[in-house]
Amino acid sequence: ESHKVKYAGIKGVASAVSRAYGALVTYAEKQVLASGTIVHNTSLDALGQIMKTSPTTFNGDISEYTDSSGKLLKSSKLEEFTKQIAKRNTFYNVSDKRWAFLLPKINEIQHAVNMTPNQQRFYNEKLRELVLMLEESEEFKNAKKKDAEEGGSSQQEFLLNQDLSGFEIFLGAPDATERSLAGRDPFGAEFRTLSTTKPSDLISPKVQKVDEIIEAHFNGGFVGDSEIEYTKSNAKIIIFAYNVAIPKHIMEHSRFKKIMLHYEADGEKGLEIIEKFKTDDRYKVLVAGEKTLSEGHNLQVASRIIRLQTIWTPGDFDQTLRRVLRPDVPDANGKLKYNRKTIDLDWIICE
Repeated sequence: ESHKVKYAGIKGVASAVSRAYGALVTYAEKQVLASGTIVHNTSLDALGQIMKTSPTTFNGDISEYTDSSGKLLKSSKLEEFTKQIAKRNTFYNVSDKRWAFLLPKINEIQHAVNMTPNQQRFYNEKLRELVLMLEESEEFKNAKKKDAEEGGSSQQEFLLNQDLSGFEIFLGAPDATERSLAGRDPFGAEFRTLSTTKPSDLISPKVQKVDEIIEAHFNGGFVGDSEIEYTKSNAKIIIFAYNVAIPKHIMEHSRFKKIMLHYEADGEKGLEIIEKFKTDDRYKVLVAGEKTLSEGHNLQVASRIIRLQTIWTPGDFDQTLRRVLRPDVPDANGKLKYNRKTIDLDWIICE
């Protein structure tokens, strides 16, 4: 899988996992065939992979293609960067069109939910504080200046993504207190201490919508009081969120927690969870993080994916969708156990 070495050739950015895979590639005696999603998140992913699998492409030096941090590709250098790669590398693209007739159709549904009045007031206030802070921040001013010089917006987006992760967590788990992947403290600890905060304010509005979708999926009928009607299905459900606090929040507050399994990480315990989800009919819903369950598992037992957050990148979206969007496999008797005429994608979004 090519993205395993996506940062291996970039000093100061590569993780221990990337470095380990990179070492295997370095000592390979034969030519390297990299497969999978080469641009998993950003164009920098492709740069890191090329540096490791075909180091002569840039003569070991990528400094002129990256910004001052070394972590983002200069948009002004993208065309030159692409041409340089094409000189020494061959790409083969296999599209789904060749075997699309084997796949279930995809059906996307969007569900809008509203925060409680107290959640909305707190959210608006934190957003106002962020805007004021950025206006005064030297770091953000420098980012705007660098973006103007390079004709892009990557520096500002990088800083904003770090701060906005706290708002994402609040929408999906307003009681969360654990630090985010970006190293930011969520708002849960502060929100809990407000005199106006009620117990119901500490539960995400997305929880109720999740329960309504689960109810309609397995029993048929309308989703809550909406006009969205589902056909009864015997196939299972996977719930995805990017931040780890949100799956935990769903597991704690959903009224369907008894039929849920929480997949937190790979390893022996993770494999046991996957096997139980596939084979044990007592468990019908798998709750997982986008990153923890993005590759390596075939889960044709499910026909519905519920997304609790707007996906960050096309690569992440494709990887998680592929866990379910695969041809159905008949059992030993040649029969299909699950009704998967469509793969349903439910997006739950706070208005």
